[in-house]
Amino acid sequence: MGTSLVAGAAIGPALAEAKVHERLRERLGVDEQFAINVDLGGLELRGLSRALPDDRGQFRVERLRIRPGARGLSIEIEGLDALIPRRQPKPAATSLAPHTAEPNELKPAAPRDPIADILIKLRGIPITITTEGRVVLELTDGLRATAIDPQLELPGDGRIVGRGQFEFGSGAAAPSWARAALEFSSVDARPRDLSLRGSVDLDGEGEDMVIAGRASPTRAALELHEPKGGHASVAFERGFEPGRDRLTLDAFALPLALLEPLALLSGQRLADALGEREGRVFVDDARITGHVELVRGAGLTRVRLDAVELADITLDSELLAPDPIFFSTLQLDGELAREHTATGPRSFGNLVLGHAGVTMQLSAQLDAAAFDLNLELPTTPCQALIHALPGAPPVLAGTELRGEIDAHFGLHLDFAALAKARERHLGQGAEPLDLRTFEAPGELRFSLPYLERCELVRLGPGVDLPALAGPYRHRFETGSGVEKRRVLAPGDSGYVPLASVPQLARAFVILEDTRYWEHDGFDREQIERAFWFNVLEGRISRGASTISQQATRSLWLGIDRSVARKLSEAMLAAELERSLDKRRILEIYLNIIELGPEVHGVAEAARYHFGKEPRNLSLIEALHLASMAPAPVAYSRRFATGKTDSEWRAHLLRQIRRLQIRRLITPAQAEEAAKLHLSLRAHPELLQNR
Repeated sequence: MGTSLVAGAAIGPALAEAKVHERLRERLGVDEQFAINVDLGGLELRGLSRALPDDRGQFRVERLRIRPGARGLSIEIEGLDALIPRRQPKPAATSLAPHTAEPNELKPAAPRDPIADILIKLRGIPITITTEGRVVLELTDGLRATAIDPQLELPGDGRIVGRGQFEFGSGAAAPSWARAALEFSSVDARPRDLSLRGSVDLDGEGEDMVIAGRASPTRAALELHEPKGGHASVAFERGFEPGRDRLTLDAFALPLALLEPLALLSGQRLADALGEREGRVFVDDARITGHVELVRGAGLTRVRLDAVELADITLDSELLAPDPIFFSTLQLDGELAREHTATGPRSFGNLVLGHAGVTMQLSAQLDAAAFDLNLELPTTPCQALIHALPGAPPVLAGTELRGEIDAHFGLHLDFAALAKARERHLGQGAEPLDLRTFEAPGELRFSLPYLERCELVRLGPGVDLPALAGPYRHRFETGSGVEKRRVLAPGDSGYVPLASVPQLARAFVILEDTRYWEHDGFDREQIERAFWFNVLEGRISRGASTISQQATRSLWLGIDRSVARKLSEAMLAAELERSLDKRRILEIYLNIIELGPEVHGVAEAARYHFGKEPRNLSLIEALHLASMAPAPVAYSRRFATGKTDSEWRAHLLRQIRRLQIRRLITPAQAEEAAKLHLSLRAHPELLQNR
């Protein structure tokens, strides 16, 4: 009996404490690791972990201790790990009949804030909260703010004062791109409405940006000032329209890199938003001035740009230019939007783009049915185009033009018609693409009247057009980097006069530029044909360069396919046509075109591929050389054994028939040419390099 009483006295308090822990765990919704300890030093909780109500997040605390003292309560938190996710807006309730408020009808009371209720009850009790740990706030799908060791003070008079270190990044595994030291204050009746002040370090070099303003769950207004004088006002308003948020920026010389969080609010990285798909945008030194408004939500994303100027931005895109392009200033004004409709997403916009005194107007729309694009160049001085051309080659330096020009480009592409055209021209039993019978899946319009509107005053020292009429000294670099020189006149072993190679002249014209003798340097029908062919294939696989353009490229520009090179090529080809007669242009072309590895001009090509002088080539041999022009090195490797295949011979026979149809050769000449067989020289060294 005595033993039982002693055991009961010993075990009873432990059982009671266990029962209390169990009931507290049930009431608080925590796991088995939770424990509580109360002594004269205060209250201590361990292993506190639970989810917040209404999907507001979750937290875990290894140790929480509440200590009473002469100056109030001290709350110490260790091992804090909390996540507060972005709360998705609830869809607004809809009604078929509009609600009309009665004159004396009371508006529903705003929901009470449970945190405010608790804080108000604690008014009069000074509280200091120190933490060791972190609180992660998901601001958007791609933007997180992490508060490290935040500290709070409640003096007891209704004020709330806090401070902490913050890191901003795109995810838990991604490195942070900004660190901030912030102080914030509020009042217990509105604890979520914060006044902020502090500094932000973006590059880790200690040059902090000053930030100040107010923020709440539904709106924010901040002022930014950076050390080099850039500044901006940023405002955010959640639900400014039903289901939509708005972010506005008014900036002056603000570093563009600071806008990373603003771009993330739209769900993408800044470089992606600026167009990194076809290259890289470098914004480290770039600055922005102007007004930007971003609206997002309820199926709509809209960006409005008012008098925006980007300074010191670099774009590295092989599509535009072979080398990175530096823009000292770019101006943008207009609106871009994307919305979800009953038939699918629709993207549209209107922009005015300005650079170096040249302005271009762009409008576009893309939806499930079609794509429409319009580019307009208002009347502009011709000289301004030279200055504004991004990535212009050095050979144009010093060029002067007079006159004014306007231009336009328009495209309508019908996706249903495109699918039918692809089935017809790319599927099994495909029909050849002939513009005379081709039904384009849309409409293409373009006009750039350079020859009619622009007059050449002088070209830069890198282009000597008058010299081309005589014994021009041409210098070019081979694929292996060896420099070669050639005088385009009799006496040079690599030169042939046009009159001595009529077979080659016919062959290259029929294969490379059928309307060479008729156009002004640009074959607009071929441009349209190549455009639609590339649209059908979904890639750039066919060009529309004339012999004049190819000669221009070989003389001065090189072979990259960038927009800058094509525009430069067009201008120089126009001047070449204006300065020389067609026969001399064709003669220059035949003497400098690449036709094999380290092989330039038809004289070298005839000796390399056939062991003959060019004047002794047969028609089918001339057609063989002309057919190699689009890919001379690749074709040389293909026929390195000295033999051709049936597919290649069929191609050459088609070209013979084309010459006959155009009455460039007689039926007897066509029959004779078709009987001959190619006898190529073998180049086994090319087989080893495959």
